[in-house]
Amino acid sequence: MSIHSGSGGKSGRISGKPRRIGLTKSGLVIIAGSGMCEAERVRHHPSYPADRDSCFEWGGLTGQCLRFHARGFPRAEGSNRWGLIVLLYGGAGFGKDFAVTEFRGVTLFRARLLEFPWLGHAFTTRLGGVSEGPFATLNLGYGTGDLPERVLANRHLLAAALGYDPARVVAGKQVHGEKVAVVTLREAGAGALEPDTALEATDGLVTGATGLPLMGFFADCVPILLADTGNRAVAVVHAGWRGTARRIVHRVLGVMRAFLEAVPARCVVAIGPAIGPCCFVVDKAVAATFSSWGEKVVWRQGDKWHVDLWEANRQLLIAQGVPQDQIVVLKVCTSCHPELFFSHRRDGPKTGRMAAVIFRR
Repeated sequence: MSIHSGSGGKSGRISGKPRRIGLTKSGLVIIAGSGMCEAERVRHHPSYPADRDSCFEWGGLTGQCLRFHARGFPRAEGSNRWGLIVLLYGGAGFGKDFAVTEFRGVTLFRARLLEFPWLGHAFTTRLGGVSEGPFATLNLGYGTGDLPERVLANRHLLAAALGYDPARVVAGKQVHGEKVAVVTLREAGAGALEPDTALEATDGLVTGATGLPLMGFFADCVPILLADTGNRAVAVVHAGWRGTARRIVHRVLGVMRAFLEAVPARCVVAIGPAIGPCCFVVDKAVAATFSSWGEKVVWRQGDKWHVDLWEANRQLLIAQGVPQDQIVVLKVCTSCHPELFFSHRRDGPKTGRMAAVIFRR
């Protein structure tokens, strides 16, 4: 495998025996090697966009290579080893719909559809923070069992990567419900530095104000970011299976219309990494909740049912008037990829939280 830097950096072959190589249905390849590339400087490959920091070729496919340090990382051996995470641009939407960015180790997914000068946003991974053990490394959620000072340090790292004031973040106490809060300047900082100040029982946040980062926390549930390109209203949604079944995105769009004069036809939406239908296996009672969505959302395999929460929320958005071509979905399963994501289904309650954040500049 050849690794090429997108800006005249390193190139070469992976050294050391890879711990895991796998091409998934989503188009994601994970390679965790015992060493970095044996490097030589090369020119930027002309077929790669300049905004991809580190690209590679493999069997005619193109992708992006990220580096992480193994210290404190689950299942990593030793404290001074480096590994590689390689993302193939394919069915998951890499390259075409989403970009991977890295700032001082903080590794983020960003939707190209939401790239406007006035708008900041990201879906985080677990890479680039200071937490250890099951929370390694970029755990952004309080109440997980992680040390609060590490969570706060991680939130500051994310703020530095995206360029906002961490003290002005607004977050809700998520309860898998359908309550949506309209955030104004009075709520600036709610849940930013102390968990007790977060907005009570809130799973959706919307605002028309500038400089108020809205943040939700996830470890399998579906993160959704919305922006009205006309009046620049923005929203973040925490949609677990219960919130999805209760149609929380309908509620969010309704609140945006009623209080901020948003128009669904002007909205662009990014749906981020979540537990995929490959791993979201449910019993008959939960499956029945989604029966009205049809076989694209829920289907039976043996004595189990699989539910596609990405598709369910995409259908809900379309039903409310958001055009199909203004919705992008990053179909990477959080449960399948411990190197990139926390997962409650995979790891149990003692795990960290990723974040989805959106704000007007």
